[in-house]
Amino acid sequence: MRVIIRLSWAALLTTLVACSGTRTGMVGGETVTIYRDAHHTPHIFADSNRGVFYGYGYAVAVDRLFQM
Repeated sequence: MRVIIRLSWAALLTTLVACSGTRTGMVGGETVTIYRDAHHTPHIFADSNRGVFYGYGYAVAVDRLFQM
């Protein structure tokens, strides 16, 4: 049981470290930028609501992948 818990924490910490900085991508021809601050809070910038919702969904999926 202890091994599983330690592996889970290692995966969580690896995910948090990988989520820092800025990530930019194209969705339906528009640019979506996800910026994470020092507290790993995502800030999503896009040209339309569709891009913002897509970026938000992506950020939530990255943050909560271990729960899926």
